[in-house]
Amino acid sequence: MIEANLQNTKKCLLGLTQKELQELALSFDEPAYRGKQLANWLYHQNISSWDEVKNFPKSFKQKLEEGTTISNIEFVESKFSSDDSIKCLFRSKDGYFLETVLIRKNGRHTICVSSQLGCKMNCSFCASSKEGFIRNLKATEIVSQLFLLKQITGERVDNIVYMGMGEPLENFDAVMKSIEIFNSDWGFHIGARKITVSTVGLVPAIKKFSQEKLRQIRLSISVHSPFDDVRREIVPINRKYDLTELMDVLRNEKGRYGREYTFEYTLLKGINDRPEDAVELSKMANDVGAKVNLIAYNPIPDASFERSSLAVMRRFREILDKKKIRNTLRISSGADIDAACGQLRLQRHREQKG
Repeated sequence: MIEANLQNTKKCLLGLTQKELQELALSFDEPAYRGKQLANWLYHQNISSWDEVKNFPKSFKQKLEEGTTISNIEFVESKFSSDDSIKCLFRSKDGYFLETVLIRKNGRHTICVSSQLGCKMNCSFCASSKEGFIRNLKATEIVSQLFLLKQITGERVDNIVYMGMGEPLENFDAVMKSIEIFNSDWGFHIGARKITVSTVGLVPAIKKFSQEKLRQIRLSISVHSPFDDVRREIVPINRKYDLTELMDVLRNEKGRYGREYTFEYTLLKGINDRPEDAVELSKMANDVGAKVNLIAYNPIPDASFERSSLAVMRRFREILDKKKIRNTLRISSGADIDAACGQLRLQRHREQKG
């Protein structure tokens, strides 16, 4: 117990900005430039221990060993999919599971990170809310997902999407800080256009996000139905911020900043996969110049939804094509590794509870 308490008092380095790392170096009686070197070793070199660092004095490495820890989440397991996706399960210091997925497609490597433990949004077809909301992830826990996944797989990461567990814009400050670290030259140096933040449609948070002037960061909106009566049943936040409000803010922010939007749309058999759904969705997408990402539903426990047939999905896409709406259809992306948001975490959590 004493050892665990000592571990908890250590400063976690991942999730610190270059300025914060410089301040840390000064607090250890080292020159500020050591902080820049720390950022390089952490974010560019992806070190796993201080033994790999060759340009620090032994005394500084000892201070780092005694007073800091690199990451504050630990790897638990990974699952590999037939379509080349990898899901990694991690555990936080307070014992909760979180998930990260690496998607390899068309030569690109995209990491899907989680921003919360659980989720408050209660979308009826999503596993993330099934065991309730626990807490927001800290910036260090978000950044650690990319850092550890690169160590586990040994692979590069080209794109980051905040589409794992949780509503990113509800954890605003931590998500913004992690974006700074992912995007900065001194950080992971991933281009802004290759970072996408997903939201279920929190109108005030979308306005706040736009005020950050991160114009090249893409915004993805979980639409899932173009009709309010249907959407409020499957996406409960629609009862607070309906599609009229949502489209108003997207239209306004598009005009001010020219931001690129993607509409996420999970096809559910007999619920939102009709031709009239496709026609109305096309109108919405055309209004704000959005691309549509059609997603085949991955069944989860305790939900009665079914996946639309391949013929229905193709018909839906054909309507979008005729309306000249840019779109993709994602059919698998890890269905055989419980890759739906929160699914593996839910399974392991229930096993742990017995």
